[in-house]
Amino acid sequence: MEQLEAEKQIQSMEEDPVAFIEVFLGRELSEKQKFFIRSTKHHKHLVAIWSRQTGKSTVIASYILWRLLYGKGQIINKEWMPEHIAIVAPIKDQIKNLYEKIQVLVNKSEFIASFITKMNTEVIKCKNSNEAKFLSASPGSQIRGYTATLIVIDESQDITDSKYNADILPFGATTNALVIEAGTPKTKNHFYQATQSKSILTIKQPWFECPFLSKEYVMGQKSLSPEALWRQEYLCEFMEEGVLAFPSILFEPEIKNGQRLWVCVKKGLLLWQV
Repeated sequence: MEQLEAEKQIQSMEEDPVAFIEVFLGRELSEKQKFFIRSTKHHKHLVAIWSRQTGKSTVIASYILWRLLYGKGQIINKEWMPEHIAIVAPIKDQIKNLYEKIQVLVNKSEFIASFITKMNTEVIKCKNSNEAKFLSASPGSQIRGYTATLIVIDESQDITDSKYNADILPFGATTNALVIEAGTPKTKNHFYQATQSKSILTIKQPWFECPFLSKEYVMGQKSLSPEALWRQEYLCEFMEEGVLAFPSILFEPEIKNGQRLWVCVKKGLLLWQV
């Protein structure tokens, strides 16, 4: 009887990523997070707009790991193609952050680690031939040409429109890839446009819908932050350009010497750096 139950549990984890994350990885999920993960089976493009510190990157890392272990790949031009997962973020440090979250999950389980044949900040390969590739979408990066069955875009709001439309989305042209975008509202660029599309499922999780956040801390941040910034970060609201110092259409990020510079597109002026 115990063996039968164990087999049922293993099968449920193979078929349901939520079961894998909650039972095998031991990660508690909010209702919105469960809905988001399960929606990957019924939608081809999803956008997660979640408040800061609500576990966005960890949940996505958990889903990527499930897909690496259990993804079936697909038939392309009469040939089987294993899972090719493109993991994209605006700069290398953000890519490294997502890689490290996956690495922590792998290191916690000898069972999972036994299926990994190669793992570094550029690629993860599995015994079943599935792979995940980490790609920086900084403005000067050369990332065209990859073919993906799953495209994961973290902090999508900070990627330039040209990089998003010309380099990243074409990864899925021949595979009709599942696209997962995650981020926090910022300016009304491609990320905002995706949330307005009727063909894209947008799942919003403001801070008060996540049971893992401290109300005291979030309210403390509200008293310290500009109102517009706090509403973006914790209420997941896109703010009108009139409340911002510079309209988003005028600037794009540029990486130089490891720093992110925001440069005026029309005048070539440095606005600020972080």
